[in-house]
Amino acid sequence: MKKLTFNLSWALVLGMLLFSACKGDDGGVGPAGPAGAAGTPGPSGSAGPAGTANVTYSAWLDVTFDSLGFASIRAPKLTASILNQGDVKVYFNFNTSADPFIVPLPCSVTNGALPNIEITPFLSIDTIGLESNYLLSTATNPAGAKIRQFRYILIPGGTAARKANDVDWKNYEAVKAYLGLKD
Repeated sequence: MKKLTFNLSWALVLGMLLFSACKGDDGGVGPAGPAGAAGTPGPSGSAGPAGTANVTYSAWLDVTFDSLGFASIRAPKLTASILNQGDVKVYFNFNTSADPFIVPLPCSVTNGALPNIEITPFLSIDTIGLESNYLLSTATNPAGAKIRQFRYILIPGGTAARKANDVDWKNYEAVKAYLGLKD
């Protein structure tokens, strides 16, 4: 009897090892279950800050001054509403786009021994007029890169950008970063 119990115990252990060591292939993926019920909506978030989506800006523009120091820039989106309730920023790049020297208008820039360079913008519907005591028409430098270009930014009334107190509108790089302008 002892021998039979001993053999039976070994047979039972051996059987358990064989069955637990066996592993078959995984079956295919079963069908998808039914969709669950929609959950309850979460609370509404607070309103975000007003954006700058309505701000319009030009490319850097070539401008030609006449012999009296006057020039004009077409600005088709410059409306009476922007003139009355918004804001218009005009910038002048004395140098190339690769090495810019950008100033906000109106400006008075000292150029060494020469008298100050004065540039003043005048705004009207669809047009930005420019007056300067120098002929500052767009040109190319000896390397063939454009110099002396202008750009404008139109900011409608009520736009957050118009009311932004933390932006130095006289610093073109700060304005460019704030509005996400592309050169």
